[in-house]
Amino acid sequence: MDVTKELEDVFFKDNDFVEQAYAEAFLHKSLDILRAYAAIEGAIVVLSDLIHYKSYLCIGCLGSRFGLEPNIDSISEIDSIWEEVVFNKIQTDDLFKRHILELKFYHFLKQLPADERLKYCTDSRIRIRTADDSYQYINHRTLYLDTDLLFSVCIYRATINQSETVEINGCIINKETGALVSDSEYGACENILSNREREILSHIQCGHLSKEIAVTLAISKNTVDRHRQNILKKLGVDNSYEALKIAQAMHLL
Repeated sequence: MDVTKELEDVFFKDNDFVEQAYAEAFLHKSLDILRAYAAIEGAIVVLSDLIHYKSYLCIGCLGSRFGLEPNIDSISEIDSIWEEVVFNKIQTDDLFKRHILELKFYHFLKQLPADERLKYCTDSRIRIRTADDSYQYINHRTLYLDTDLLFSVCIYRATINQSETVEINGCIINKETGALVSDSEYGACENILSNREREILSHIQCGHLSKEIAVTLAISKNTVDRHRQNILKKLGVDNSYEALKIAQAMHLL
């Protein structure tokens, strides 16, 4: 399943309020920062512009380890918010878990006051396929550059610890204090779905059709269908199977 496509609705922005001149100036400044960071850290850095649905990829020396040509002097522009050239090299399970963490992170930030949002980032270790077709662990980090959550940055950089593990060890970190955000602190993610939506999703999990759910809950089939559409929209998925997979991974059921 292509999990990246499931997040697009979640990240979609109504950007009419954003002044074009401001957005372009912010983007230009951000690209300079990306280039400098990729050069200093040797990292692979991606800026996603959620206003114009584009990404910018800057590859430091780490890229050569994974068959990616470093491009510090000429940033690649991608007509998508997803860096598929990198995703295609990430181990499948790790990629799925990474996107679940991204979804939790986004919803965690949305429930914070705007002036608190830039204090946080994600941190995880993921397996990525090297040029010699083996897997190596690298560190992955996601953060946002603006309080409206319109510009996100993903950083892939080398990590010292190469010990075997099957978990990406993903977490959310307070950059100001260095403290990890506990499950209870981003428990608001558990409230992505309403109680009724959880109830309906549980029935879907049991294989019940909308008509059967309507009879059981004493509501109309149209109401059930409306809840089903809301579930798909909130989880950024296209169908009930994908919604169940995401919901289970996020412990929403």
